[in-house]
Amino acid sequence: MIGNPAIAIFNYSSASYSLIEMREGEPGGVVSVELEDYVFVHIDERYQGETKTIHLKNGEEYELAVNEYKGKLFVKKH
Repeated sequence: MIGNPAIAIFNYSSASYSLIEMREGEPGGVVSVELEDYVFVHIDERYQGETKTIHLKNGEEYELAVNEYKGKLFVKKH
């Protein structure tokens, strides 16, 4: 069974770790998280479409080729 697309971001140290952000999307969808200077995007393998545009809070946009990033985590420092 295939689950929903999700992103979990943790803070790791030599002593412990803690969850910073957890976001889950809908089946066949896209989930994204902006954290500090980074954007994290996961495109579900069932997503229909050739491209996906991610709109950031600062007005920037990233257009991703779906076939290149389907089922993978895209991370970009902006």
